[in-house]
Amino acid sequence: MRKKWKYYIDRMLTFALIGILLPLFVTIICQRMRLEEVIYGTYDAMTEAAEREGAGEADAAKIRQIILDEIATEPLAKVDYVEVVDWNTLEPVETVKEPVLVAMAVYIGKTRLIDNFITEK
Repeated sequence: MRKKWKYYIDRMLTFALIGILLPLFVTIICQRMRLEEVIYGTYDAMTEAAEREGAGEADAAKIRQIILDEIATEPLAKVDYVEVVDWNTLEPVETVKEPVLVAMAVYIGKTRLIDNFITEK
């Protein structure tokens, strides 16, 4: 009889944990999806700006501002950092002459999400 109760208690605890953790995981996944939408929008905005410039956007400050403007369209987003750096040395760059790493951390709600991508001039 004791094993039977232990089995039921274990099952109840398992279902309680699932009930608590599952919504948390769903929330995190949804927030990540929102950040990805912002990042893809940012990449599209950068591509459009590069096409307007002809050979590409050479000013790292303009690239950073394009990204910040795109992130600002998401009401829940709060920027921790957005950096345009040399992808080999991770040193900040002023002009894009070689491939650069665009690194960012953004809060969507209470969750801090980090992403980056490499882009060329």
